[in-house]
Amino acid sequence: MKKIISLLIAFVMCFSVIAVSANEMDDVQVIAYDYGVNFEQKPVLVNDRTFVEFGTMTEFLLKDGAIEEKASVDSQTGVITIGKITLTIDSSTATVDTDMAYTLDAAPFATGETVYIPLRFICENLGYTVEWRGFGSLGDGGFVMINK
Repeated sequence: MKKIISLLIAFVMCFSVIAVSANEMDDVQVIAYDYGVNFEQKPVLVNDRTFVEFGTMTEFLLKDGAIEEKASVDSQTGVITIGKITLTIDSSTATVDTDMAYTLDAAPFATGETVYIPLRFICENLGYTVEWRGFGSLGDGGFVMINK
């Protein structure tokens, strides 16, 4: 009985640590040309990489002229197309210009109806500079600055 209680306590403690780390991005803002980008969902940190919600980010890229046509996600295959960039949900392989393959530190993913894409990879391959201006480490909060 003591072993079961000990295991239960350990289990609860593990998940309480995970829950705390999931909130680490609460104080991170994405700034493009000195203006905040208002995402429907907060940015998410995966393997020290900032992931942002697909819809709002691709709308910004379209309005800014970085892509010429609306970006898409194929709901059957999970293929994400953003201008010259192709990624796949849950795959760490990405292509740029259909011939240059890259291995991502963390794969794009979907949570419910929301698809998350790697901010730095997308922006840098579309000609933007991306800079972290934080209050310490990424989890401490700060700004991700995007400029051309």
